[in-house]
Order: sequence, then structure tokens, then C-alpha cells
Amino acid sequence: MRIQVIGFKELDQALGQLPASLRREVVLKALKKAAEPMVREARARARRQANPRRRGGVPAAELKPLADSITVSAVKPNSEFPNEVAVKLGPDADHFYGLFVEKGTRARGRVYRDARGKFRRNRRRHAATAAHEFLDPAFQMHADRVAAAIGEELWKTLAKKAGDLAKKAEKGTLGTKAREGLLE
Repeated sequence: MRIQVIGFKELDQALGQLPASLRREVVLKALKKAAEPMVREARARARRQANPRRRGGVPAAELKPLADSITVSAVKPNSEFPNEVAVKLGPDADHFYGLFVEKGTRARGRVYRDARGKFRRNRRRHAATAAHEFLDPAFQMHADRVAAAIGEELWKTLAKKAGDLAKKAEKGTLGTKAREGLLE
């Protein structure tokens, strides 16, 4: 997939004008807002039924359906790239089995040793589950529009933050970190 975006060089320069403490906040807000169409599409494609079994020690009646657990959340920065900002789209930790629903599983049996010490496979097998993709199609459907939406959201958020900083500077209520960041 190839996406061509124009104007990100100017965006990078504008972000460089903001204090470092606000850059991550601005970019995260824009990424989360731009990913909303993907979240809606993934929720619409995901299964809604509740599983009657216990999941991770929690009764299924207390868990919301997989579709409702799909969100956009911030990813902690990597120590290798501390200024990197990223988000992840998918089910929350309580719905860890979303990967198995998305990609499917294969049939498998339990391996054990028989009386003679040979490895055997149990005849009672775990049934295979068919893949029910909901994240990949949502991403592919909206990927090209999301890149443009990120740029638009970043410009809106930058304009708003710049106005807020200007008002605070005018009133004299600008914090020390923001003041230091603007003087850099």
C-alpha cells in the first residue's frame, strides 16, 4: 500500500516550535482522533456475542463483548526512540483472545507420554476456529484517509495550543516548562 502525503515537513517544523512537554500530547490527540473511523469499522465487524466461559478468571457475564473492547490507546515510548509517539488499535487486555478471533486457530491435541515412554497425541482434539477478521479490513479500508486526517487534526490542535499558549503568556500564567520550551 502506498500513501502520499504532502505538508508533513511544515507540520514537523510547526511541532518543533511547541515546547517538548506539549508535543507528545498534541500528536497523541491527533492520532487518536484520526483513528476513530478505524475503531468504528472494527467494532462493526467484530463479533458481539458473549462467551459463556470464564476468561482469565473473570466470569463472562462481567465482560463486555469483544466489539465493545476495541479502543485506541497510547503506546509507551521505546527507550531506543524516546520521542516516538504511537498508538495501538485493538481489544483491551481483558479480551486477549481477540487475536485468536482475528487470525483463527488450528486443530491440535494434547501431547503426553504413554506407559512405554513414547510421545502420543491425545485423540480428543481442540477444534480449529475459523478466522474472523475485523481489524485488518478496518485498517485497509481507512488507511489512506487516516494519513490525511492526522495532518488535519495536527494543524487544528497546533493552532489551538498555540492560541492557548499565547493567551497564557499574555496573562502571565505560562508555566516554567512551557516558558523554557518556547525560549529554546
